[in-house]
Amino acid sequence: MTRQILVHDDDDDLVRRYARKLEELNIWTDQFTILPLCKDDFVREMDILIDRQRLLRKGDTPDQGKSELDKTSIFVVDFDLVESNPKAEWNSEDVAYLVRCFSDCGVVIGLNLRGCAEFDLTLRDHVDSYADLNIVAQQLHNIGLWQGKSERDKFRPWYWPPMLHFLDKFEEKVKAVHQHFNEPICNVLGIREVAKFLPKSISEFLGGDDPLKTTFKDFVMHSPRTFRAKERNLSEHAMCRVAAARISSWLENRLLPGQDIVVDAPHLVMRYPSLLDGNTSELDTWNKTASFVEFDQLGIKHSMIEEYRFKESIWISRPVWFWRKLVQSESIKEIVAPWQKEPSKYRFCEDASMFYERDLCKEFDAKVDSPYVRRYVRYFAPNIDYQPRMRLL
Repeated sequence: MTRQILVHDDDDDLVRRYARKLEELNIWTDQFTILPLCKDDFVREMDILIDRQRLLRKGDTPDQGKSELDKTSIFVVDFDLVESNPKAEWNSEDVAYLVRCFSDCGVVIGLNLRGCAEFDLTLRDHVDSYADLNIVAQQLHNIGLWQGKSERDKFRPWYWPPMLHFLDKFEEKVKAVHQHFNEPICNVLGIREVAKFLPKSISEFLGGDDPLKTTFKDFVMHSPRTFRAKERNLSEHAMCRVAAARISSWLENRLLPGQDIVVDAPHLVMRYPSLLDGNTSELDTWNKTASFVEFDQLGIKHSMIEEYRFKESIWISRPVWFWRKLVQSESIKEIVAPWQKEPSKYRFCEDASMFYERDLCKEFDAKVDSPYVRRYVRYFAPNIDYQPRMRLL
């Protein structure tokens, strides 16, 4: 079945250019069709979704057979949509809410959200956004965004999920929510033990008096980060899709960035180089960990830390391990004999998704709820905009 990618901007010439440049990436199989959503079609699509919203609020059942967005795997939409409809004021956040809540669209990517930089030195994406990812338009055609592969001295932020893989996993997340709709989220994700230690800035996203007890249904029905208060008569199908998208965003943009609740492979080996499976003096050994492949292909001694691995792997875009459990392991050299840790000349660069020699890196302080705020970038300025710049050291 053909997968459809729709792109919208309020400038029809620009949106056609976006679609054409995406096609030129040469990464698409015959399964993908990339189409511009021009202004007239955009107005029609939004009218359909608003009609659905109004009918549901009145307790009626809307017609589900009309919208192109129901057949869309990825929808890319610009933030500034002043010229999209002369009778209404739109932006990508309004659109993303309607698309996520009232259509069967898969992944939503927002362009040029206010405050969005090419590289966000806070390492915190906009978790309140209903878009699954927000980027600047210049990076829409970055092949690393779609495939997750990094090239030497090429800009590819580590915090981007590989979007084609992210798309494939979305329906699996929705299915998991369907199966466990009335179960506590933390139980289903396998994070109950660590959830009790979460900072309130992270756990409050789940809502309720006790986040450990919040079910997917509770989350959807009561959280201000799902449906608006006036939405009524929602189907379980719609609620499961919204829950899957919002919990996924929470994991990627709040739980993961601190690297102290769960930790991914490159940040793990920075702390415990003895886990590398190879010659630690060779750069390729380190860079093998900076990948979105399965945990047993990362070039680490994975069997030593298997019991600490986050098993519900569909929910996070890369293999991760539970940090609080892992630091109690007596099989890791740096834990048993920290004084024997050998310093490394390499640092992991968050803007390149690769390791570099220390003297080629620039330090910054991330805005994460974690002791691990000191991070590194390769720093591709002035070609790439880094914000907020005051975080650079």
